[in-house]
Amino acid sequence: MKFITTNFILIWVIGLLMTGGFGCNSKDAYIGTYQADDSRGLPEGDILIELMKNGKGVWKRGDEEVPFSWYIKKDEIRINTKDGGIMSGQLKRKGITMNMPGDVEITFKKIL
Repeated sequence: MKFITTNFILIWVIGLLMTGGFGCNSKDAYIGTYQADDSRGLPEGDILIELMKNGKGVWKRGDEEVPFSWYIKKDEIRINTKDGGIMSGQLKRKGITMNMPGDVEITFKKIL
């Protein structure tokens, strides 16, 4: 009887660990290029964000490019620019909603 109980507990723990591993947000799922879908309050022009594998990224608008680093914390993306700027956004099903200075919100949709 003890052998059966031990095996049951072992199988339960392994199953729990496997399920927990798949439930986490993988950083790789967010790698790609995102285009601003809604940029009310900002000057006209396409705004792109490119998130790369190494935790680096680029914010592009016209000919202007601003490099940054990024990481995921729970359901939030945090972007740190080299100049010391910090932006955060909410990860959505197919995109990102960024909170910008001046109470401006930009929604980005993944295009690549």
